[in-house]
Amino acid sequence: MQPVARPASYKRVSFSQFFDGQIVSIPLALNLPSNYVHANGLELQETYSYWMNQDEIPKAARTGDLPSKTGYIYGKVSMNAGYNQATGKFTSEDQLDAQFAAQGMTIIERQRFKTKGYPILSHIVRMRDGKVICQMYVGTLISSNAIFISYRPPNNDLKVGVEVWGKVLEALRK
Repeated sequence: MQPVARPASYKRVSFSQFFDGQIVSIPLALNLPSNYVHANGLELQETYSYWMNQDEIPKAARTGDLPSKTGYIYGKVSMNAGYNQATGKFTSEDQLDAQFAAQGMTIIERQRFKTKGYPILSHIVRMRDGKVICQMYVGTLISSNAIFISYRPPNNDLKVGVEVWGKVLEALRK
């Protein structure tokens, strides 16, 4: 396998841009690799928003296979996971470790923080088959909804995943 090139630069994308206007405005932003664009017309799952290299969109739309060699990031509004302000936890949080273990995932990194009043729970995990997944829940302050965002680094490269995910989270903290 060839070494994976790290993104040369990043661009700041508002949540409204990231979700292509599908969600109520939330005053948060993400840093994305500058070569990623919104995959307009890619509707593998309704209400999901995908970002990837422009060249990968036609193949992903045609085959339904997301670009593992160049990576991608997606987000959705989860209607069955929310944030409980009384407990200070996401509704599915107590089961996450058991779910990760059952799916053969090893937790590489876990972060919890609040930014502009929005709670964030972030994980980087490695699956049994070597796949690397960077993911987060963002509390929308509606108890039954949370935003879920997931990044798959190129060729499941953990170093690139940690670097890019760090940049994604960095924008949230500003």
